[in-house]
Amino acid sequence: MMSIFLLLLLVLVLLQKDYVKAVTLTDIVLSLQQRGILTMSQKDTIVQHLNDDDLLSLPMMHHHRSILSEEQEAFLQKYFQQEEASYRMTSDVRYYVSTLLKFQQPPILRRSDISASSVFANYNQSYYTGIVRLVGHYRNDSLRQEDDVPYRGIWGFATGEEEYALLVDIYGLHIINVTNATTPILVTFIELEAINLVRDVDIYNDITTNTVYAYVAAQSAARLHVINVTGILNNEEVGVSVVDRGREQYGHTVTVSNGFLILNSGNYNPDPNAPGCQIFDLNTNPWDPPLVGMYTRGDCHDSTLHRIRVNNVENNEEEERLFLISADGGVGKWRFVDFQRTIDSYQDWKPEFPTVYYETPKEAILGETQLIADFHFSYAHSHAFDEETMLLYAFEESNGYDVAIWNLTNAINAPVLVKTLTYSQDKTSHNAILHNGHLFKVSNKKYLGLAYYTGGFRLWDVTNADDVLEVGHYDTFQPFDNDIIIDQNELFPANTDIFTFFGQASGAWNL
Repeated sequence: MMSIFLLLLLVLVLLQKDYVKAVTLTDIVLSLQQRGILTMSQKDTIVQHLNDDDLLSLPMMHHHRSILSEEQEAFLQKYFQQEEASYRMTSDVRYYVSTLLKFQQPPILRRSDISASSVFANYNQSYYTGIVRLVGHYRNDSLRQEDDVPYRGIWGFATGEEEYALLVDIYGLHIINVTNATTPILVTFIELEAINLVRDVDIYNDITTNTVYAYVAAQSAARLHVINVTGILNNEEVGVSVVDRGREQYGHTVTVSNGFLILNSGNYNPDPNAPGCQIFDLNTNPWDPPLVGMYTRGDCHDSTLHRIRVNNVENNEEEERLFLISADGGVGKWRFVDFQRTIDSYQDWKPEFPTVYYETPKEAILGETQLIADFHFSYAHSHAFDEETMLLYAFEESNGYDVAIWNLTNAINAPVLVKTLTYSQDKTSHNAILHNGHLFKVSNKKYLGLAYYTGGFRLWDVTNADDVLEVGHYDTFQPFDNDIIIDQNELFPANTDIFTFFGQASGAWNL
């Protein structure tokens, strides 16, 4: 079997509808009260003070500025401060509610003397792209709409000598053969329900049956679909190899790791059963995985699972435990959650009535990053975690900084901020917002592939976290309209792995 590692990048259109959570200001306030974050009195005060049907019905976006007037914001800021001083609201809740209501300057909880610095590029960007090269592109004109790019999420896998990309858009799933990176070939397209928001995909390789499954989920009115990709490649009928598993609008992002599927909602959904993320056991049944847990203490915009060695306080011995790292969106924090405790708590809960709201116990959260005072707001969007160095690379989406590096070496309940970084041209020629990234290793080198909205694809060498270098880029924000593939096999002659990137030239990248 060919040794392979795929990094795949996808466009997300810079149109508001792509990022609008299907939620109004009224929905947000009511949801906070339903979830016990606000009291009934606090909810009534907010709604009564705003007293504007047009304002209350506006759709909200998680990384855009305030729509409140200065007078409205000043009143609510003062009111929240009084509630906190009277111990009717915690400082965390005050920050959370302030960010959800899009305050221009929400309160900062803790101070830091560390400010973001630009990463040094060790190449001349005016005429050279470093170690990144463009070798081909994929484009499907039959599904392209005027002034719209429908692609949403992407992943990939290899079977035998063949390599495939799974590309989802607003209409369904493309299965693309990328064995020859210069000429990607569409194998088939599986039509799903049409959406106007975000759709994502991840895969699970069941080694007991040599079957690759794809899990496609989305926001809007879309649902989770489980797809037997191996069956599709073996010419099985779609009706046999594709099944609808419900879970409507839970899939802002999808995570498959350590034998579990996690649907990350990443939203402020007013339905009290729909915040956070849902956890499914793939080891039991990858075709119809049972729901085994939920994490509901944050937005869970994105998540990863990691086996980390920690000290057991009961016997003072080290043990390996599974942790969920959740990027909790508007809270501005990345949280480290005891995964087994989360599962056990949900299993013990077992509600008599399905509409009863489940809340993950606070004790399951063993640690969290702190807010950084240099930046008036942080949106915890996604992250990458290095299990060898215990460094968390946190990707921020409100343009305060690009990447924050947190050190968890000493204790998972006390992460230490190492530094905050922006890409090489952020402060000199073009300020751009980071969407997400991926950490990978080549021989003895470690790299971060970073996906920007208008800064293109950036490749950082993070082998030494104290001396991060930008070693290449590809500018996707150009006046041409192609979906591209970048094959970096030639860049690392001593390594046979292939690195493939997908993107769209006039929009954002998703990795």
